[in-house]
Amino acid sequence: LEVWVDDIRLAGVVGTPGYAGQVGAQANFGDVAQLRLNFTKRDPNFRQLTEAATYLADEQLEMSATVRLDQFFGGAAGWAVPVTATYTNGRTDPQFLTRSDLRASDIAGLRKPAQRATNVSVALRRAEPVAGGWLAPIVNNLAVTAGVGGANTRSEFQVADQSRLSAGVDYAIGGESPAGLMPAWWMRTFDALPDWLAGSEMLQALRNAKPRLQPAAFRVSGNYASADESRSSFLTVAGSARDTARRVDGRQNLWRNATSLELKPFDAFTARWELASTRDLVNYGDSTQTARVAAAERSSLLGVDAGLERERALTTSYTFAPQLEGWMRPRAEMTSSYGHLRDPNARVLLYEGDTAGALRLPRRVSAAQSMSGAVAFDVARMAHAWTTDSG
Repeated sequence: LEVWVDDIRLAGVVGTPGYAGQVGAQANFGDVAQLRLNFTKRDPNFRQLTEAATYLADEQLEMSATVRLDQFFGGAAGWAVPVTATYTNGRTDPQFLTRSDLRASDIAGLRKPAQRATNVSVALRRAEPVAGGWLAPIVNNLAVTAGVGGANTRSEFQVADQSRLSAGVDYAIGGESPAGLMPAWWMRTFDALPDWLAGSEMLQALRNAKPRLQPAAFRVSGNYASADESRSSFLTVAGSARDTARRVDGRQNLWRNATSLELKPFDAFTARWELASTRDLVNYGDSTQTARVAAAERSSLLGVDAGLERERALTTSYTFAPQLEGWMRPRAEMTSSYGHLRDPNARVLLYEGDTAGALRLPRRVSAAQSMSGAVAFDVARMAHAWTTDSG
C-alpha cells in the first residue's frame, strides 16, 4: 500500500507592484523632414485589473524619419523624393521559463526573445504635374519605389536573420471622365414605347444615361523582391556545446507584374479586369531532378531569362446597379476567377502524357464563377409613394 500526499500551503500574498511607461516624441521640420520616437517599457508584474500577470518584462523602441531630398535641390524640377527610414528594437525578459515555474535568472546562457528590424525606402513621383506634351500623361502618373531592410529575431529555440531588397514601378490613371450624350436613335427608341412603359423609372434612367468612353481606372505595376533568410533551431533553451544548431537557409527572388482595367461606360454599369503574374528568378541549379525540371520550364523575354512563372491569377467582374430615385435599388453582379500555381520545390513530378513523356512540375489550377442579385427597398419612400397614390 502506497499513500502519496501533496500538500500546498499559502504562506502569503504577493504584493509586488507592477509598472509600465511610454514616452513619445515627434518633430516636424516644415516640408523637409519628420522625426518620430516612441519607447515603451513594462515590468513582469504589470497588468490590468482584469488580467493575469504575464511575468514578462517587455521593452519596445521605435524610431522613424522621413526626409524630402527634393527640398535640398530646389524642388528637383517638380519631383518628390521622400526617403523613409525606420528602426524597431524589442526584447523580452521572462521571469520564468515558458510553461514552467523555473526562474529564468537561474539558467545561464538562456536565449531571451528579441527582435530588431531596419528598413530604408525611397520613392520618386511627380509633385507638380507636367502641363502639355506627349510626356505629361506618362510622368504625371508614374511612381518608382525602392527599399532595403534587414531583421533579426530570437526566441528560446530559434535564431533567424533576414535581408530584403525591393524595387517597383507603378503607373496608374483614373478619375471621372466627361460624360457624353446617347445617339438620337437611342432616344427615339424609348420615346416610341407606350407611355405606361416609357414613364417607368427604370427605363427613364436608361434613356437619360450618359456614356463615358475613357477608362475609369487603369493600372500597370511591376515589382522585384529579393530576400535571404537563415534560421537556426535548437533543442534546448540555453546555449550548449552538445546542442548543435540545425540551420536552414532560404532565398526568394520574385518578379511580380499586375495590371487592372476598369470601365464605367454608364453610371449603372461597371466592368473590371485584373491580371497578376509572379515569376521565380531563383536559379535552383541541377543538383536534383526537380531543380533540372524547373530550369527546363523557365522562359525568356527578348533574350533575357524571365524565370519560372509560379502564379497567375485572372479576375473579371461585371456590376449593374442602376441609380433609381424611387424606393427600389436593384443590383446584379457576375464574377469569374482563374488561378494557376506551380511549385519549383514540389516533391512529386508528373509526366507529359504517359510514363514515356517528359517530366514537368505539377500545376494546380482553380476556376470559379459566381452570379448574384439583390434588391434593396426603401420602406419610408415606398410607404410615402403608396400613401400619395392612394390619396
